[in-house]
Amino acid sequence: MIDYFHQIPGLTKTNGKLSIGKKIKSISNLDEFIKIKDFKFVKNYLIKNEKTNLIKTSITGPITLGTICAMNGVGTYYKNIRDPRIYEDISEALGPIITRLLELGSLVQIDEPGLSGG
Repeated sequence: MIDYFHQIPGLTKTNGKLSIGKKIKSISNLDEFIKIKDFKFVKNYLIKNEKTNLIKTSITGPITLGTICAMNGVGTYYKNIRDPRIYEDISEALGPIITRLLELGSLVQIDEPGLSGG
């Protein structure tokens, strides 16, 4: 559910788990992000096969993503799992990804099960 976010600078995959290694930043080349590449692939496939279906891309929300990553380690930039900068920085990193998907014509669903968990 979150492994593809390893492309976000500041997140790191160690021992098969995604954690926070340093300050979280936005991706510099959005079109290389796997969710955007996947969307373009599906859109091109549908166009090639003369389909006009809408495509929805699901993105894990910042609270859920931040919590899961922080449980696996927060590095030295953030204090602990409760550091609000984690969630602010992840929100800022996700914003351009979501904007790019919308520009390309995707519907976007932000999955945030962390909100209902308190």
